[in-house]
Amino acid sequence: MFCWHFGKERYDAIMDVLAMRDSDGNIPADTAWRALQASAQDPNPEDVTSNTQWSLVYDDTALTAQIALRRNWDDVIHYDLNTNTIGG
Repeated sequence: MFCWHFGKERYDAIMDVLAMRDSDGNIPADTAWRALQASAQDPNPEDVTSNTQWSLVYDDTALTAQIALRRNWDDVIHYDLNTNTIGG
């Protein structure tokens, strides 16, 4: 059975967190991470593609990215576009 509202709950969870953006309209990295965590999908053993594979927070000023794989929020990979380096 197809569910038309699939993903709506995830969208609402993100929007609730993003409503906390700062007065300049910027979204601090910790707020972006909260939004991603709130909308992450848990694994479904009956549908291996129906879960969060990766999450990324990109800083378009500093040109850096933080990446978490498979909801492992405590093990974030840091990438710097300026130096093309990866750190943990």
